[in-house]
Amino acid sequence: MNNENMKSSNLPGKNLIFIPSIILLIGAIFNIVVSIPMLISSAYWDEVWPIFIPWSIWYGYSVVASLFMIFLSISGIRFCNVSEKSAFLHTLSIVMLALATITLVFNVIVLSSVTALTGLILPTVYFIGAAKNKQHSQVQ
Repeated sequence: MNNENMKSSNLPGKNLIFIPSIILLIGAIFNIVVSIPMLISSAYWDEVWPIFIPWSIWYGYSVVASLFMIFLSISGIRFCNVSEKSAFLHTLSIVMLALATITLVFNVIVLSSVTALTGLILPTVYFIGAAKNKQHSQVQ
């Protein structure tokens, strides 16, 4: 299918997907840069600061979630104005909200609630944009 045929010039959720996608992409790349060395040294952290789950599991989850966020962000940047991809982006946003909720729970328990809440804002905005685009594409 030709990209020009898939383009829709005025999808209502375009900016609600595009802007969080850029911010999430930057954050995911930063998180991978930080998490990989922490994953390597996680055996030390498990000894020094034990928590309810081993740090190696947490940092492994962090790397996998960040890789997914990179995929989701690139998809959001690429397809934020393509009505045929609105259902795909909506599905991805639901998975992203689930990952953000898991992270939220962990951050509230171990770190801080402020950090946890800010991690849920961008996925929620992305979800709203994807829902608007999905609704708009179903009307057409």
